[in-house]
Formats: sequence, structure tokens, C-alpha cells
Amino acid sequence: MQILIIVALVILLIILLIINAKIKKAPKSITECIHNRYVHYTLNHSIFNKSEEAFFITLHYLVGNNAFIAPKIGLKDFLSVAGYSHERHSNFLRISQKHVDFLLFSPVTFAPICAIEIDGPTHNYEKTKRRDAFVEDTYHNAGLPLLRFKAQLIYDPVMVMDALSPYLKPYAERKEL
Repeated sequence: MQILIIVALVILLIILLIINAKIKKAPKSITECIHNRYVHYTLNHSIFNKSEEAFFITLHYLVGNNAFIAPKIGLKDFLSVAGYSHERHSNFLRISQKHVDFLLFSPVTFAPICAIEIDGPTHNYEKTKRRDAFVEDTYHNAGLPLLRFKAQLIYDPVMVMDALSPYLKPYAERKEL
């Protein structure tokens, strides 16, 4: 009988210790509650890594007023799933979490001109190669040119402009106007 009382007291003591620990962890005010909810997030110093930043500066200089640049834009923002099949939702999910490094679009019509990917070291991984193949097929089927550049810290403006020039014709020559 004494053993049952001791076991019951030990269990009661453990329960009280657990309750006390939870009370101590509870926020003391609404401000503390709000602060603790977001404490796991910090602001990045830049939206770009070093090679993307170098490319953006070069790209911005080269395109001038011929195009707007949308960095890190989601594919779902400029591609639509065609048709109304039962696979429509799954096809949307395949693009919904992917982005392109840069999208050039018309400053007049806001239509996409071309997509640009900066290929860093992760593009050598098998999983990334499969993702790249899917994205390339998707752009090709949608009629959107995709330009790829190897990640580097300095870009040759002549080489970049040679790749861009077919898509940056003066607007008087473009069919879209």
C-alpha cells in the first residue's frame, strides 16, 4: 500500500513539473507571442547570389528600354496550363513551385520575350538535369525562347548581347505592335 502511495506521489510530482515547465514557456504578453512567431525569419542581404547579381547588372545595361527584367519570377506567373483535362491541376503543380532566373518582357505589351537561366554548379546534378529538361520542353512547347548562361562573376557583354539581340529588335520591326 505504501508503494502505491509513493508511485502516485511520484507521478503527481512529474505531472506538476511538466505543467510548470509549460507555464514558464508560455508567452507573457501578446507582443512576445507575436515576436516569437516570426523569430525564425531574417531578411536576406540580396535577392541574388553573386553570379545572378553580376548578370543582372550586365543585362540591365544591355537591354536598356527594349525590355523589362523580371528576376526570379515563377513559371505560373507567365505560363498557363492548356486545355481542361483531368490532368490540369497536376500539370499546374509541376510549374507552380519553379521559377526562372530572369524573364525579359515587353515594356509595351508586357508579353514575355525570353527566359534566362544562370546555370550554377547544381545544374550538374541528375535531379537538376531532369528539372532543366522539363523546363526546356515546357518553354519550347509554349513558344518562349530560353537562354542559358554559365554562372560566373563577370559576364562578357558582347557574348550576352549576341544571345539577346534576336529578341531585342527595335519595336518598329516587331510583329507584336
